[in-house]
Amino acid sequence: MIGVSRVSEKGQVTIPKEIRSRLGIRAGDRVLFLVEDGRVVLRKAPSERLSEILRRGKWPESSLNLQRRLREEWRQ
Repeated sequence: MIGVSRVSEKGQVTIPKEIRSRLGIRAGDRVLFLVEDGRVVLRKAPSERLSEILRRGKWPESSLNLQRRLREEWRQ
């Protein structure tokens, strides 16, 4: 899927509707911009924040494994 958008004077872009729909991105959602091999990859950010996980006080796995998993999720 390909979408084209223009960059505004403030550096803002509009994500084309078809791409927002396919990724499930809605107003207020956070997105990640990853630079990989000279290109930018846009991903919907996970909805659960690390601070929310910490607040629960129960780790579903070791903290080291959690950090590795989160890092891997952000790279995809």
